[in-house]
Amino acid sequence: MSQDHNALRAQDHPDSTASDGEPRQDASRPARSGASLRGGSARRGRSGQAVAEFALVIPLFLLLVAGIIDFGLGLNASITVTNAAREAARLGVVKPYSDQITARAQAEAVGLNPANLTVTASCVRSGGTCTLGTGTTAGTAASGDSVSVTVSYSYRMIWPLAFGNVINLTQTSDFRIE
Repeated sequence: MSQDHNALRAQDHPDSTASDGEPRQDASRPARSGASLRGGSARRGRSGQAVAEFALVIPLFLLLVAGIIDFGLGLNASITVTNAAREAARLGVVKPYSDQITARAQAEAVGLNPANLTVTASCVRSGGTCTLGTGTTAGTAASGDSVSVTVSYSYRMIWPLAFGNVINLTQTSDFRIE
């Protein structure tokens, strides 16, 4: 820089440069020592604190994530059970045969363990009794009767929490035969 420029700069900011044009050390700020530039022992103490906090928080975080995953899987099982009961009852209105209704409910229960699934189909008549057909034998279900399908599923949780390991999900669906 030229000397004229340095002189103008010194007039505008008298504390910023020395007369020789070099930057001046501000007397109000202490000079940095080499230890504070490198971090020193204070920094090591903070990293140890972070590790301790991480060790305390990570189990709670993992438990929360596992609970969210388990809740999502349980909700999916509940929705699947509801859908299986509804679709089986809809079939029962058109084809009132208990074996076909049971097969439809099991086919709609995609992703569920068939060993934990129970399907019950029945015919409901307001003034008496009626039966659903089985195989090739026709039942006594007629127009005005209702087909009731109950699907039950025992959902086994991945992470058992305070209320046990198994949640029983049950859904009943009734459709009227037209």
